[in-house]
Amino acid sequence: MNAEKHPDEAVVALDDNHVGILSRIIHDHTPPGLTVTERNLAEEIDQVVTRTLAQAWDNADARNRGVRRATAAVFRRYLLKPVGEPYDSTVAYIEAHYLVD
Repeated sequence: MNAEKHPDEAVVALDDNHVGILSRIIHDHTPPGLTVTERNLAEEIDQVVTRTLAQAWDNADARNRGVRRATAAVFRRYLLKPVGEPYDSTVAYIEAHYLVD
């Protein structure tokens, strides 16, 4: 696919890829008592991280802390602890693939 001719399609494919990978990470480390589907949790994390990254940040460290806090807030909303798995693997993926400087 040529991204110049179809820029919206290229962005959707990238977003779907992030959501798919996040879904897989959550699925592979599903904690007991998960009350939301892995896909829905991954979509919400992707949306929160994307919104957080769209804000103006003073520096990369502040941006990274903001993303970790936003991700932790999503986990807490579903009564999941923002420590251990799947949080650690989720944050590691976000740092490697969303926070590229």
